[in-house]
Parts: sequence; structure tokens; C-alpha cells
Amino acid sequence: MSRKRWISGIIMALLLCWIFPASTLAAETVPDPGVAVVEGAVDLGNDCSLRGLPAGAGATATQVSFTVRQGILVDGPVLKVEASGVPEQVWQSGLLLKMLCKGEEAVLAYYNPNRQPWPAWEIVPGSSAVQQSGNWYALGRITKPGIYAPVVLNARLIADSITAEQIPVQYGERFVFPQLPGGYNIKIMNSSKPELIATDGRVGVPPHYFDTGATVNFRVFKGDEYADSGYFMVKVLAPASAAQAQKALVALKSLGTALGQIQYASSYDELQKALADLSKREFQQLRHLFGKDLKPEQLISLLNRVNEEWLKIMSAHRSELLSSYGSSEAEARIMMDIYRLRAWQQVCQEEPYQWFAQGLDALGWSIDTLMSLHNSLVQVIDAEEQAALNQTRAILRRHTELGAGLRHLEKGDKAVYELRFFGETTAVNDYVQWISSNPRAMSFSDQQGQPALNGSLNPLWQQGSGEAVITAGSKASSDPNAYLIKFKVGSSIPPRLMVEALPVGLYKAPYKVDLLAYGGYGVNDYEITAGRMPNGLKLVDGVIQGTPSEYGYFNFTVRFKDYFYHNTKDYELYVLPDNGEENRLYFERSQLWYHYNPSEIEHLKTVSSNVKAVNDMQWQQILGPFFNNMLLQRYR
Repeated sequence: MSRKRWISGIIMALLLCWIFPASTLAAETVPDPGVAVVEGAVDLGNDCSLRGLPAGAGATATQVSFTVRQGILVDGPVLKVEASGVPEQVWQSGLLLKMLCKGEEAVLAYYNPNRQPWPAWEIVPGSSAVQQSGNWYALGRITKPGIYAPVVLNARLIADSITAEQIPVQYGERFVFPQLPGGYNIKIMNSSKPELIATDGRVGVPPHYFDTGATVNFRVFKGDEYADSGYFMVKVLAPASAAQAQKALVALKSLGTALGQIQYASSYDELQKALADLSKREFQQLRHLFGKDLKPEQLISLLNRVNEEWLKIMSAHRSELLSSYGSSEAEARIMMDIYRLRAWQQVCQEEPYQWFAQGLDALGWSIDTLMSLHNSLVQVIDAEEQAALNQTRAILRRHTELGAGLRHLEKGDKAVYELRFFGETTAVNDYVQWISSNPRAMSFSDQQGQPALNGSLNPLWQQGSGEAVITAGSKASSDPNAYLIKFKVGSSIPPRLMVEALPVGLYKAPYKVDLLAYGGYGVNDYEITAGRMPNGLKLVDGVIQGTPSEYGYFNFTVRFKDYFYHNTKDYELYVLPDNGEENRLYFERSQLWYHYNPSEIEHLKTVSSNVKAVNDMQWQQILGPFFNNMLLQRYR
């Protein structure tokens, strides 16, 4: 051997002795956990060490303790490891942590305080247990500072550790299973979409060119020992094709535009045009989402059915809704949004409408997702959410009626008013404030005639001649439009009607409109002196009500009088034929439009125009959280 080689050999031996002490070399060889170890090792105490620190970096460890729960036993020291001066690329490769433990089944685990159950341990990838000089050590690659400890390994701990809290993404044809310690195996026990994620690990192609989600859970086992993980979501990416992205984007825009224009239509013409667009241009794109057999009337029928269920839920929770309205109109709007979401969820479980939920499910979506998309669209077309507030007001007005209380008072008289809310008489004074537009003539006072503070008292006292507009609205709002009901009370003036035009009726559907006559010297008397109403409707005490048994246009004149005065007013009532889902939608929207005031209708028209003006970039921003971002980026 040459002198150079001999010297090199001595130097190499000395280096080995420095890196690996004699006790280590004599022990069982440490399995390589796959860590690229760079220079630098730090003794953390408790016979624990950290290797792979680059020059200039440092590390410290503080011993901490945790209460043992959920059957998770901690063996060996629990250390809070802190490091400084470690570049990001070194963390990505990992540092080698060695910790003393009690047995061969212990592995290195990282404590995550944000996981449940508590304490929650995540197994460090690449960890293993080795024996050296009669002691057992846990080895593992760590990629960030944190709290680490060797823990006794079992199937339950592993199953809890791999229960994902973020959505894992799957590529290719085979499912990528979580990495397990040696000796343990894993399989899929259940999959919500076997055609997408099969129990044998096969991954299918998502339909409709969308990222699609499925829920799965695993079973971890070793011999006779096993434990099941919790359910979690797996996202499977759709094929990334620019043409497919274009189709998907156009289909989603069509769905949002069609539903938006229907919801925010402010007149018959607007609604008719929105439905025509739905049946023609927009509808062809929606078939990408819900299948080629979908017909326009199916979607309109779904909207009508949801409206019915929504009304049913609101009526059942009238007290809760009234209480929310009394606290604030915004709270009432949120409650109505919750009821609407519940209505969608319930209706889409019914057999005739399951196609809609199934179509969303194929996208990895749910009704919640659709509502989130709707809320994102609202932020673009109506950032202050005034349209939603106006709609809340209109719906509550529609279902609030004057149950009792005179509209004519002589000086010194009083009237106590009672409201019916969603068809039932309700004690509303705890939730509303009563306001008179002319407190000199008529004011709300206590039982001794003292004026009310903030208009919160009821009854109304007639203190002089004249008339006043009476409103009852939310105590929490000073907005004059924040009212449930509005009517006029008169004294020593000719009788008049407050209603200018009648909402549309529907053949064989219940109809009711209070003409709200006021003024005069006595009980008003009503009669139709010319023309006629449709069969099935009657005019009694100023209220048109009944169920029309014929349809078409009906013109008539109402004559109303008291002891000294009389007056007349001409009306036209259009009753729609019950020959399709579209007419049901026209009827429902007409009943709602009737309860908007002029400024709210103007705002509705603006929002309806904004729906049509949403551009491609805005749609991409709206759909971004719910759509395959890779496809959107490529389409851009």
C-alpha cells in the first residue's frame, strides 16, 4: 500500500470514529430512513440528538409533558424542538431526529394541537425504531420545528393519524395510500363514489370535466389488530383540457346567469325574457351539468317546489323569524337564508328532484356549494346586499296582515292594532315599533293617552282631524322602508283606496288582496258597480279574496262609501291559466313584486342588469373556489 493510501486510510478511520462512537459501531446497524444527512449534529439531552444541521444553524430542545388520553401512551421524553438558521431547502429534505424509547414498537411522532382527539399525534414519515447498546431509539425525518416524542404504536393511533383534515388530491389510475410503519397494512373500507374511488384503489375519470370529490375511510391492520379511520374527502382531478374547461366554464356561467336573472327579475317582461333565455341559449349549456334528458320545465318546477317548502319552513318558525326581525333586519335575512338552504336540501331529497342533487354531487359539490356560489355572485352584482334585504322585506310584508284595528277614528277615539304573521295572530309589540306619519293628528300612546317613546306603544289615539300613514317595522332600524305593514287611517275626509294596482292571480290558486280603504265618517261599504271579477273571488269589507275558477283579463270598478261620501276606482286583474310551471313562477313573483316599494323595484332592476353584465374574468373569480383551478388557469 502506498504512503498516500495509508495516510488516507488513517484519516478515514478517525473520521468514522468521530462520527460513530464505538458503542454505536458495536450496536445493531441503524436503518437508513432515507434522509440526506449533511454535516452537523446536536445533542438535545435525554439521550436524544438531531443530525443534518448545516453550518451556522443551531437547535435546542425543551422537555414538555402531556396528559395521556384516548389510549395514546407516550414513551420516552417529549421534546419541543426549536431550530434556527436552517434554510428552507434543508427542511424540505428533512433532519434526522433520534430519541430514546422503551421498545421496538415505538415510532417517532409529531404532536399537532389542532387535531382531534387530543392529544393528536401524527407519525413522522420514514420513522422506525432501532436498538443500540441495549437501548431502543426512534428515528425519523422531521421537516419543521415542533413537539416530538416516541409513542407506542398501534392500529388505532395510526388510523387516527392518517385521518386527513385537508382534501388530498389524487392523480393517475391508482389511489396513493398513506405511508405506514413496517408491518402495518391499509385498505379502503368505504367509498361514496366507487366509480371514482374504488375500494381496491382504482381511480376513475371524473364526469363533466370537473374536479370531483368522494368520501372514503381506511382500515389499518396488523395481524388480528385493526382500526378504522374517520371519513374524509378525496379530490380527483379531471383531465386538463382547454376545450373541456371552456365547456365547463360556460355551463356554470349559464347556471348562475339563469338563476340570477330569474331571482332578480323585477317585472313580467324581465322574468319572461329570463325564462326564454333559460329555455334556449342558457339551457343547452346546463345539460353539460345535469344530462341531455333535462327539460327546462324540470328546473322551473324545482324552483317552484323550493319556494313552497321555503314558505312552509318560514311559517313553522314564525316566532323565531319575528324575533330575529325585531333584533335586526340583517338577522332576519340570515335566518331566511338558513331556511332557504334547508328547503333546497329537503326538496332535493325528493324523488322528482334528486337529479339536481345528483348533478351537483357529480361535480363534488352540494347544495351548500351552490349557496356559496350564489353568495359570491351577490358580492359582485350587489356588493351592499341591498337586494337581499329588499327581498326579505317584501317576503315578510307579503305574509303580514292587519288582523284587527279601525281605520276611521273620531277625535278622542283609540284603536289597538293586531297583526297576523304568516297566517297567525302574533303578539308583535315586543318586536316592532309603531309609527304615525302625522303624530299631531294621530299618535301612539299608552293607556292614559301619554305619547309613546320611539313609537313603540300601541294603541293609536285620534287627537285631531286629518290622516296618517301607519307603519309597523323593526325596532332595530330607523330606515322608513323597514316596515312589515303600511296602511292609512283617516278622519273627516272622503274615503279612498290605497292600492293602485292588483297583483296577478292564478287559476285555482288562493288569492287575497286588501284594498286598504281609509277615511270617511263611518263603516265603509264596498260594491262592484261595473265589470266583474273572475268567478270564485269576492269583495268583502275591502278585501278581494277567494280562488278564481276562470282565467283571463277582468276589468271592474269598485265603489266605496260612508254616510256622507263615496268614491270609485277602476281595477284590472289578470288571472293566469294553470297550464305550466312557468305560470306558477309568474304568479309567485307577482305576489312578491306587489310588496316592493318603488325604490326597491328600481334597485331590483339595477341588480337584474348587473347579472347580465358580469364578465368572464368576474365569473372566473366567482367560480374559482368551486372549480378546477388548473382548468381555469389554462383557459385564461
